[in-house]
Amino acid sequence: MLLAWLSRFCATILVSLLSLVVFALVLSQTVFSPSYLHNELQHAHAYDRLASSINKQIVSSNQGSAIPAGLLANQLQQVITPQLIQQKLDGTINQTKAYYDGNGPVPSIDLSPQANQLQATGLQLPQGTNLTKPIEIKPLAKVKDAKKVITNTLLAVVIALIVLLAAIVAIAVKRHSYKPLANIFISLAVTVGLSGLSMLLVAPYTNRWVTSVDSNNYTELVRDLVHDITHDIGLRLSYIALASLALGIAGRILIHYLAKQSKALPVAPQSDTPANVPPELPEPTSSTPLRTDETPKQTN
Repeated sequence: MLLAWLSRFCATILVSLLSLVVFALVLSQTVFSPSYLHNELQHAHAYDRLASSINKQIVSSNQGSAIPAGLLANQLQQVITPQLIQQKLDGTINQTKAYYDGNGPVPSIDLSPQANQLQATGLQLPQGTNLTKPIEIKPLAKVKDAKKVITNTLLAVVIALIVLLAAIVAIAVKRHSYKPLANIFISLAVTVGLSGLSMLLVAPYTNRWVTSVDSNNYTELVRDLVHDITHDIGLRLSYIALASLALGIAGRILIHYLAKQSKALPVAPQSDTPANVPPELPEPTSSTPLRTDETPKQTN
């Protein structure tokens, strides 16, 4: 009874730690991965949309100028291009990785050369923006702190996983019951699967949560990116849950099959003679044993 309770307790902690490891791995392959972010930006056509949005804001800020709006838009398309935005954003993403790793400054987007070029021609920049200076992305500091905590505790989590798994295996061997090992995968599938399903259900509603004071401040692009990333993380967690569930079910089937085979094996008959005990010597046939001091009588 005590061993069964101890096994369930260790399994609960083990599943919780495994879930945290799964979440950390998924985040490292998504929001913490520069290549993943590059692909997401390309998939959302972020470079074209950002360049178009910036140009529209500048045209809107110079409606009273002597330059016609059509001519101004053509001129801006030669300065603020999708290729320029891609170069700037790719550099910012690389800065972000270095910043997360602790060996880089706060990431920023620098459009000051292009802003100064536009101001030199007499154009006004959109109000509320300061494109003449690098724009630092300071909110990433909270993400960096979270990643630092995960990195520092990773070694302790791995050690705890090894100790808990060894304890569960030892208890299973002692009790001759290996179902808890398969149940670990099933419990992990339930935990991770519910998280993935929640993110899939939440993804369509992220558009309502991502808001901005300025409706022209690239809100639509940010909403699309948040939706796509949330949906993709939900899918990844769901796939991991399905794989874990398949392993758990296969383990249960295998354990049941082996237990059934062991019961079907014939049991060898056990001898009543204890092991390592020499057999008894046969008793003498004569009821009167021969005395050693007597000599046999000779007959004439």
